[in-house]
Amino acid sequence: MKVRGFTLIELLVVVVLVGLIGGLVAPSAQRLYERHRRHLELDRMSDFLAGAPSAAYLGGRELTLRAEGARLALQPDGPTLQLAGPWRLEVEGELRYWSNGATAGGTLHADHDGTVFRLQQQPGNGTVTIDEAG
Repeated sequence: MKVRGFTLIELLVVVVLVGLIGGLVAPSAQRLYERHRRHLELDRMSDFLAGAPSAAYLGGRELTLRAEGARLALQPDGPTLQLAGPWRLEVEGELRYWSNGATAGGTLHADHDGTVFRLQQQPGNGTVTIDEAG
């Protein structure tokens, strides 16, 4: 009678191959995950900027965007946004939102581990565009 099944050597070869493939795939999966997290945070910043004119209008007062480390705040006493991860934010000039819901526009620079993104808010309606600055 012939016994069917796998030998110990065959099973060890399969385990080694699976380990090698996993070792090759894991780093690229980690990079993909980090890139996805970065884009999620960029979307959160864009949404925050796009909603700032409405916050000024609904509050009936002028608001100014301030960046402190990885935190954005509409001052005085407006909403805030805390970002996850190693972000450094800097507002170029001043981003101001008037009580009528308009803005003069401006630029926010967002540095994430050496990759700099530029979020530009257009005057008037406050449309936000994102591009990689370098």
